[in-house]
Amino acid sequence: MTNARSRVAGRVAAAVRALAAGGLAVLLLAGCSGDAGSTETTASCDRGGCTDIPLETIEDVSGLDLPEGTEVVESTYDSFQDWHLGATLLLPEGAEDPVAASEDDWDGVADDEGVHRTVEATTQDGRTTLVIEVFTV
Repeated sequence: MTNARSRVAGRVAAAVRALAAGGLAVLLLAGCSGDAGSTETTASCDRGGCTDIPLETIEDVSGLDLPEGTEVVESTYDSFQDWHLGATLLLPEGAEDPVAASEDDWDGVADDEGVHRTVEATTQDGRTTLVIEVFTV
């Protein structure tokens, strides 16, 4: 029971830090704490952070509108005083680049809320792989 309380307390503390960092990461924390009876995909979290972040959460935190059929190859989230979301995404064949359509800048420079966004894109066999990072410092 004490370990469960510690995990909940850690998530609450992380939520408070996230709010102070601009509030975007609160969406991610919701992905880590799904209801016991829920059938929704939730992230796998421990004291070191989260992995297996659901695609919907990545969209919410990054601000990207990802095309139907996008696959999450790898994803992580961690926070201490700041937070960091990293994800490798495989877009469906022939999909438009969602970063080009984004209202946010993906040049690594902080926006008005102190959130940085970077992306590396490669295309192979008609499918684009995006390696994104969204973080505060």
